[in-house]
Amino acid sequence: LITKDSDLPWLLDERLTTVHDLLLESVRLSGQKPFLGSHATPSEAYSWMTFKAVYERVCNLGSGLINVCGLKSPECGNFLGIFGRNCADWVVAEFACATYGLVAVPLYETLGTEALKHICNHSQLTVCICVTPDLVQKLLDLNTALLRHIILIQSDEVTLKRLRDVAGGRVQIHDFADILPSGTEEWVFICYTSGTTGTPKGVIITNKMLIATVTGTMMNSSRTLFTQNDVHLSFLPLAHIFEQFNVMLVLNARGRIGFYSGDITKLQEDAHTLQPTILIAVPRVLARIRQRIYQKVADSRLKTRLIETAVNRKLKSVDKQIYKHNTMWDQLVFSKIRKRFGGRIRLIVTAGAPISGDLLQFIRAAFCCPVFEGYGSTETCGAITSAIFGDLAGGHVGPPLPGCEIKLADVPDMGLVAARDNKGEICCRGPVVTPGYFKEPDLTARAIDEEGWLHMGDVGVWCEGNRLKIVDRLKHIFKLSQGEYVAPEKVEQVYLQAPLVCQVFVDGSPLRSYPVALVVPDGDAVCRAISDLEPDSVGGADSMRKLSRQGKNRPSEGGTEEVAKFCLRGKVVTMADICNSCEAESLVYSELAQAGKNAGLKGFEQVRAIKLIPEAFSLENRLLTPTMKCARHAIRQRYQEDLLQLFARKELD
Repeated sequence: LITKDSDLPWLLDERLTTVHDLLLESVRLSGQKPFLGSHATPSEAYSWMTFKAVYERVCNLGSGLINVCGLKSPECGNFLGIFGRNCADWVVAEFACATYGLVAVPLYETLGTEALKHICNHSQLTVCICVTPDLVQKLLDLNTALLRHIILIQSDEVTLKRLRDVAGGRVQIHDFADILPSGTEEWVFICYTSGTTGTPKGVIITNKMLIATVTGTMMNSSRTLFTQNDVHLSFLPLAHIFEQFNVMLVLNARGRIGFYSGDITKLQEDAHTLQPTILIAVPRVLARIRQRIYQKVADSRLKTRLIETAVNRKLKSVDKQIYKHNTMWDQLVFSKIRKRFGGRIRLIVTAGAPISGDLLQFIRAAFCCPVFEGYGSTETCGAITSAIFGDLAGGHVGPPLPGCEIKLADVPDMGLVAARDNKGEICCRGPVVTPGYFKEPDLTARAIDEEGWLHMGDVGVWCEGNRLKIVDRLKHIFKLSQGEYVAPEKVEQVYLQAPLVCQVFVDGSPLRSYPVALVVPDGDAVCRAISDLEPDSVGGADSMRKLSRQGKNRPSEGGTEEVAKFCLRGKVVTMADICNSCEAESLVYSELAQAGKNAGLKGFEQVRAIKLIPEAFSLENRLLTPTMKCARHAIRQRYQEDLLQLFARKELD
């Protein structure tokens, strides 16, 4: 029983106080069971390492890091960089750090040169593990004075020789195969935030934080969230705390982790091969799943209506927590969807950004399983709230986890008084909260007040049953000239429901009375909409559809975009041509307005001018964060002139 005055719980078992303890316990109880799985291509079967084999590899690597690379010495310190996409040896490396008292510094493979150089210098990295050769080259190009050892996971003799020649002796290049317990308050990671609004900050993650987060999550779910029979498909970046949180949950449950093949566009094929039981994804990934489903039936209004009817009928049983897979609607629609993802998913967890109620309901119906939403940040080790089993209301992120205190604070700049408005900045206190930012005492003091409350930077509202609802990032909310405040991510979630829209960025200014938007359209849907307006025109719907299949018409999951070709009025056009079309812009604008009206957006929240852009926001062009959210600062910089023209155009109108 947790009371107001009792200590916040952070342990499930008093024997398990560190990540290393969790690993040892899993080895003791499930040593011969499979734990980490990998495959080179989506269709290839997974090969597995047992818990015992993983631990042996952990010990060998940890010993090599100390003896060969000199970690924990005065010259090299105790920080280890881990650079690259998810794989089994990435997790082995982080466990080696936890076992040998080292501190892991995860690095996103999509980091730009300046951000990467800042992190390496700021954390004074002397040793770094790289997954692929191109990342070794990226580190060498930085020419940092401190870096002494680079360990390559995916290597061969020719590649090693080439990289050693490039390094010229200033950095030792090692093959991973050749390299082959701490206290609760000791550091496990320095997780650098993605730096989408400025210079990356190094968040200190301790053993206590990780254990407390796992404890709170398991207590919240009656210890049944993950079991030893569960299989997790790891594709979210391990450099992000959300995926680290997932790894710890699977480790605690002694389940299995299979790593994606490396190509995010082949994620469905990976899932089909692995047959995961739990899908953990950010809302954007779930939105892509829905988009793909509707895209496959876009040429048939009958099939589209069938899916919509099936979803509505299925929700009647799902809302009662009845998850049957043998109904007529399963045979007609949903069994095919589930089979594409291996056919065994029993639970879906989403976090990282708010998920719209419409998308939440669709995913629940399509996979016929519970879908839970949670909330947290790097500074809180991934989770401070989570919906509980049986709560299907949606539109919130659940109550606080055991081990967390949460309150709403006043926001004077917005005129918010938490006690009066039931709205304010979310603050958290407890064992899940970071001790601070690495080498940033001023930032730490601004984020964590004298009473130990971490100010999360999000605006929230309390709902019935002590459930928390996220409004938007405090720094994203903008004030209009008439004094009204707009939460852009809320508006974007509404607009993403429009069939003609693939991606959208909403922005505003205190000097303007209205917001504007940049929109990446769905080329196929726009062409279809124009053709449907003129069914008898030259090059009508049939010829347009035939030609549209010759190229990609939507931004790909990996962010690259091939030259798409469409047919409008008998002419071949590209995505850029569509975006320059006044007719296409008018259609998209009308859809946004209708979507906003249907969702109950206030008049001042509706955009008053838009620009269609052909280039998708992606990880590669750094317009998406690693959790697939709009990198607002980067988008605003890239399209600064376009945004100014939108405001000017509306004023002329």
